[in-house]
Amino acid sequence: MNSGRSGFRVRAVRTAAAAAVLGLLLACAAGNSVRLGYRVVGIEARAGDAELSLVAFKDGRGKKDIGVNSEGQALYPDSSVAEWVGWSLYDELRAAGAKVKYHNLDTGFETDYVVGGEVLEVWVKQESATTYKAQVRAKVVVSRGGETVHIEKFQSEVERVVFPGSQRPAEVLTEALQGLVTEAARAVLAATR
Repeated sequence: MNSGRSGFRVRAVRTAAAAAVLGLLLACAAGNSVRLGYRVVGIEARAGDAELSLVAFKDGRGKKDIGVNSEGQALYPDSSVAEWVGWSLYDELRAAGAKVKYHNLDTGFETDYVVGGEVLEVWVKQESATTYKAQVRAKVVVSRGGETVHIEKFQSEVERVVFPGSQRPAEVLTEALQGLVTEAARAVLAATR
């Protein structure tokens, strides 16, 4: 009967050890995950009366990671980079008063203008324990009736000192995206008047 109890203890210890290892692996993976978010800046430009369709952006980066930490470990987004950029532009255009609708597909809608784009670069690097550098680049295309009326590449870079913490890469990336999206929103509004 003792052998049954010791077998139970061994299984319990193995199960606890496996759970601890799994927990450690998940904690490490979570440390390399960057939560993508956006806060509307609010630009001074105002929209005209045109109706816009914003089509889901494409991710033209050709990779899954979005940066490295100070140990050289890859950082990965917690969601789609293309959706992050596209929805952020949508939010900024709406805040400026644009009549804009978001579409996942490039067909099946009738509006005055169609806005689309491609993410060219999203990168954040931890330079030191408290310094991060981020870069975001994207191409935005505005068309009307199937003809391109405006195409432009935008870029934003941010380098700043922050307090140590797990979501600092996300904050610096958000700031870089705000710079890009505000310029892109101004260009879209100017092209659709």
